[in-house]
Amino acid sequence: MRKMFVLAVLLGTSALWLQAQSGPPGKDSGANASGQQITVKGCLQNAEGVYTITDRHGRMYRINGDSSQLSGYVGHEVQVTGSSSVKSVDTTQEGAASTEANRTYVQAQNVEEISGTCSRRPLR
Repeated sequence: MRKMFVLAVLLGTSALWLQAQSGPPGKDSGANASGQQITVKGCLQNAEGVYTITDRHGRMYRINGDSSQLSGYVGHEVQVTGSSSVKSVDTTQEGAASTEANRTYVQAQNVEEISGTCSRRPLR
């Protein structure tokens, strides 16, 4: 009986260790593998030179690209097509437990205006 208990503990520990080695779970179905082409629609914003789009589901994407091309669309609803990458970002706040989140970056290759304003509010 003792051998069965030890074997069960070892198997359980091994399974937990293997799961921990696989890294953090991915985002929901909106996530894309790095390097894939992605098209994102939403409101283009700029805060201190960092361009972002929030889609209608509330997902935020960081948009990298030519600032001279992107700056004319700030505050507009746009469709951006480009290659995606997902990076883990430390989101730990001072005095709190360590946390991280996956962020999707899009290297903009094409930007098309959908509307001159951002009229849609994200769904929550």
